[in-house]
Formats: sequence, C-alpha cells, structure tokens
Amino acid sequence: MFAPVTVASSKRALCSRCHRPVSACYCSGLDTCAAPFRIVILRPGKEKKHALNTGGIVDLAVSNCEILEGEDFSSNEALLKLLELYQGRCWLLYPGEQVDEPDVLSVRRAEQSPDSNEQLLIVLDATWKKSRKMLYLFPRLAELPRISLSEPMASRYRLRKVPGQGFLSTVEAVVAVLEQAGHSQNACRQMLQAFESMIEHQIASMGAEVWQKNYQDRLPQEQEG
Repeated sequence: MFAPVTVASSKRALCSRCHRPVSACYCSGLDTCAAPFRIVILRPGKEKKHALNTGGIVDLAVSNCEILEGEDFSSNEALLKLLELYQGRCWLLYPGEQVDEPDVLSVRRAEQSPDSNEQLLIVLDATWKKSRKMLYLFPRLAELPRISLSEPMASRYRLRKVPGQGFLSTVEAVVAVLEQAGHSQNACRQMLQAFESMIEHQIASMGAEVWQKNYQDRLPQEQEG
C-alpha cells in the first residue's frame, strides 16, 4: 500500500502523489497495477486542477496509463505516434451508434500471440460538451471504433449533473470496462473507493445542508470527468 509523502506548502501540506491537500488525499489506499490493455486519457489542461477530476485516479492506479493534456489533438505528436503504433488495435471509450462491448478487448488479447503489442483504449476526460468539441477538432478520433458499456449504469458522481442514465464519470466508465476485460477486482474496487472518498470529502467540506440544497435534487444535465 502506498504511503503518501507530504510536501511543504506556504498554505497547506500536499500529498506528493495525488497532489491534493493531505486532508483530502484519496491515494493512500490505491495500489498500482497493469491493466489488460494500455490506456491513454486525453484531458483539457484546466481539468488537471479541478478538485473533482477523476481521470487522475485511473492514472495513479493503472501503471500502463498516461494522460495527455490539451483540447485540439490533431497535431499532438505523442498521440499521433500512438495511433500509428496501435493501428487496428485502438478503441475510443465513447457512446455511438455502432460500438463494441468491453469484452472485445479481452477477446482480442486472448487471440494475440504472447509477444504481440497490447491494445489501446483512448478515454476523453472532459465534460460531454468539451468532449464533443475534442472529437470535432480531431475527426480521426471520432473515426476510431468505439467501446461502450453494454448496460446503462447509474453514476455515483453526486456533485455533477449528468445527461441521464448511463453517463458516468471517467473513473466509473474506465472501471466498468476494466471489470469486463478481466482486470483485478481488488484494483477496480480501490479506484471506486478513492472516487467515493473524493466525493465524500467535498460534500463534507461544503456541508450537508449546502449539498442537499444545491446538488441533491438537481436534474441531470452536464457531467465532467
């Protein structure tokens, strides 16, 4: 289990791993292990500093995960190289009319020889409005085959508006895919526990009365990762 080290700050002590205030640290119970496939998270720069961003949980828990920051990835050299390297073995985690279920990743992995390169799952860690803009700016992303969850799930993201049933936070969606692809159940549980810890701390910080007034009864509209 990881023991976070604090970093001195003129304002408050920060965890050196999740970079959150020690009082709001969620990573002490978060181990790191490799997923059955490589994960690349595309995240707008502003999301990094967002107190409720959940892509960072995945990045800490999955050793073969990385985050690329930006909005227009059409000229991002790192992503362009990955798309070439994983040509024919790359999926986008995003809803669509024609989608594959997550277990296709484990099936394809089983069909490959032991020395074959792993597959790649690209995840957009942004609001739904922002993610649509990211796809518009880089049509090549929109053309990738898509992975989507086979059954709608209710999000536990109690501090975000969501368009409706089946619209999940980044960590919830990635965990759902990992579970169906045969990833460690304990690792998946740790990510969701970290997510729950983050939410509970935020609710405690604002106070239950404020949360109930401003969030509990809000109609689902927009969700950020």
